[in-house]
Amino acid sequence: MRLQYLRRVGIAVALIAMFAASSWAQQQSGSLTGRVTDASGGALPGVTVSITSTNLIGGAREAVSDDQGVFRFTLLPGGRYNVAFSLTGFSNLTVQDVLLAAGATATVNGKLEISTLQESITVTSQSPTIDLESSKVAVNWDQQKLDELPYSRSLTGLVQMIPGLYATSLDVGGSSFGTGSGPAARTFGRAGGGVVSYDGMIWDQTYGDFGTYEEAQITTAAKGADAMNPGVTMNLVVKSGSNKFKGSGSANYQSGDFQSKNVDDALLAKGYAPGTNKFTKYKDFYGEIGGPILKDRLWFYASHRDASSGNLIPGFVSLKDRQQVEFYTKLQDPTGKVTYQITKNNKLEGMFQVGRKWQPYRTASRFVPLEATQNQDSWSLVGPSFKWQSVLSAKSTFESSLQRGGYWWPDVPWSEDVRKTDLQTTATREARATIL
Repeated sequence: MRLQYLRRVGIAVALIAMFAASSWAQQQSGSLTGRVTDASGGALPGVTVSITSTNLIGGAREAVSDDQGVFRFTLLPGGRYNVAFSLTGFSNLTVQDVLLAAGATATVNGKLEISTLQESITVTSQSPTIDLESSKVAVNWDQQKLDELPYSRSLTGLVQMIPGLYATSLDVGGSSFGTGSGPAARTFGRAGGGVVSYDGMIWDQTYGDFGTYEEAQITTAAKGADAMNPGVTMNLVVKSGSNKFKGSGSANYQSGDFQSKNVDDALLAKGYAPGTNKFTKYKDFYGEIGGPILKDRLWFYASHRDASSGNLIPGFVSLKDRQQVEFYTKLQDPTGKVTYQITKNNKLEGMFQVGRKWQPYRTASRFVPLEATQNQDSWSLVGPSFKWQSVLSAKSTFESSLQRGGYWWPDVPWSEDVRKTDLQTTATREARATIL
């Protein structure tokens, strides 16, 4: 047994050496552990523990408690889990709705009662599960919070909602739509140094689509050993589909008529010209679909967002006719992901996200006329990225990834025709082994 364990460790070490990792991605997978006891508090070995979740591809997973009553599941996607305990001579116990955050460890203990009958007890987790194995300070937003909380569907807007963080670029109601891609946040007096992880891939050249994320985790302090920087880290988990076909869509539209008008006759008499600093329109259309290609084996997810906004800036005019020009921004974000459960203990994921930003008058302000602006039509590529996860044993895992990102960002003076530059890309390889 020991020889087999050492052999697995050796394989993991060899694979790490083969990969020459250039950077460590943010941990996406979590763990679920606990201890099973009887009514007196004594350890119960040999208890069958089963976990289920709509986010868990491959169906239910089982483990058996050891001689100390301890069990552990590793490389789990975030989500809500049901944990079932069973042992002959004892009542069955099920703990429902256990929340597991991305990269966290949830602890669920079970106490079984002696019974000669086939009795079952079901309880519901009443409070958020505390990660007892991590000291990091983080805020986790699940899909429900991302959908319902009143922020501006941007990284900057999300940062503004986190206690203790100061967003260096304010985005009130989408007023700074498409003007900041990174987690421009200040914490503990330090600005910068922040990174964004898209499904484990570190990349800051995209605006993202918050309808595609299963969870967003913002870490502010006490980071783990895999942290690449001392600043704010934003870990975004892309949805993976499920065993059921699901789809949704949304449409948001706002015209300039929704903007309040507070110009009275007294201001008009003083020469104030209404409409010189005016929001003109905002549109945001989104659609998604996901489901099984092969039940419990192969899932897919796809989405697309098309959003745009416009406003008038005081003093931003054309030199030709001195008329105000609408400052316009458009974002397009298609996303795709495939999850394949190769075997019971091996899983492969592939993901990509493409971001396009069109802003024909970049750098516009009251001091910069149209003819002095830049014409931007840029593309950002997150992926394709591939991640392989393998459960070697109850106490050891192996993860490896191959990631590629790129951007095409013309930075040219304004003109009728957008000039093109070469696509710049970067690739990273990573391997990670965990032995507990």
